Order: sequence, then structure tokens, then C-alpha cells
Amino acid sequence: MNKIKLLNKLNDFFDTEKSKQLEEIASLQQVLSQLAHKKTKTQKRIQQCHDHTLKKALLLELSVIEAHIDKGNKLLQQLTEE
Repeated sequence: MNKIKLLNKLNDFFDTEKSKQLEEIASLQQVLSQLAHKKTKTQKRIQQCHDHTLKKALLLELSVIEAHIDKGNKLLQQLTEE
């Protein structure tokens, strides 16, 4: 295989990897946006809730959502640094 063909194959490989990474970043940003929306809705439900048991369950759900957002932001940061 000559050098030009080899270089072309390498470029194609890296372009594919880069496009996959960009798709992953876009997908992760979309999920983080949805989680932020869900967090806002849950916070509003907590403020309007009068039942102690339901409020406790909603607070647990809120903490899980916040943990997912933190984890997603860390992953997004790692992906954008590469």
C-alpha cells in the first residue's frame, strides 16, 4: 500500500472517530438539558407539595437528578478536553 492510500485511510479513521465524539457530545448535551428541565419541574412540585411523605420522595428524586447532572457534566468536560 502506498503512503497516500495509507494516509487517506488514517484520515478517514480519525474523521469517523471525531464525528462519533461530536455526536456523543450533542447527545449528552440534550440529555443534560432534559435533566435540567426535570429538575426544575421537581423543584416546583416540592414547593407546592403539602404531604410530608410525597415531599420526602420528591427530595430523593431531586438528589438523584442532581447526581446525574453532575456526572453528565463531568463526562461532558472529559469529552470536550480530548
